Amino acid sequence: LASLPVHPTLGKMLLISSVLGILEPMSVITAYLSGKSPFTKPLPHLVNDARAAFEKFDNDRLSNHLAALELYN
Repeated sequence: LASLPVHPTLGKMLLISSVLGILEPMSVITAYLSGKSPFTKPLPHLVNDARAAFEKFDNDRLSNHLAALELYN
């Protein structure tokens, strides 16, 4: 765990996801969590466009993590 180049909490998440057999999607979510979010706060006049773009990837799950995975896929 100490040799992974991510925060220890994210490293633990990767190790557990490997045991559970879901390493590939969790590695995408871990990369999303360790970097800058693609869902940044838009300018005031672009709020409606940003909300529509997020909802395209969200699929009514209301989860930024799953939306980032969908965005990657």
